Amino acid sequence: MDEPLVCTREELHQSDEYAVEETAKYIALVRQSFPGLLIGDIEAYPSSSVEEHQHWIAALTKRLAEKGLRGIDFYRLDVDWLSFTEQNKGSWRDLRRLEAWCRERKLPFQLVYWASGYPALAKRGLADDSTWYTAIMQQGYDYAMVEGKPDAFVIESWIEAPLQCLPENGEWTFTRSVRDFARKFVKRGER
Repeated sequence: MDEPLVCTREELHQSDEYAVEETAKYIALVRQSFPGLLIGDIEAYPSSSVEEHQHWIAALTKRLAEKGLRGIDFYRLDVDWLSFTEQNKGSWRDLRRLEAWCRERKLPFQLVYWASGYPALAKRGLADDSTWYTAIMQQGYDYAMVEGKPDAFVIESWIEAPLQCLPENGEWTFTRSVRDFARKFVKRGER
């Protein structure tokens, strides 16, 4: 699911309770037809605080249990990495705190890596495909420095960068960035 909490707040202007109820109804319908399907939630960070994420997960888990359904199968954060420095909002350590909280609850924790600063740099004429590559690699290093280790790494781009996907050994290509990131930060047997 792509940001049911954020969309409920920002697009529908409804309460978190409304988001919990409607998301639980949706999950119930999906599980009824596809009981083996893995269902996870992707939410934005740091637009919602760590505590808001914890409250959301706990409330949704509780509501699903009340309906006799298993909880979500993973929690993935789509991080606006640039907010840490540009707006002094969120931090690597807070992100790591949420990872530990999820792990305590046996909820797989995942992160989306993307060049969040690319659009602002492109407006200044400073972005190119190397910007993409260096940004996701730096995110990997920064999160590793706080001993962060998500259960899954997701490298995505929806910002028209880098311009080329292939070849995997080409300079600054998407697949090259994924390959190099995986070699550096993902150990064998991990995803």
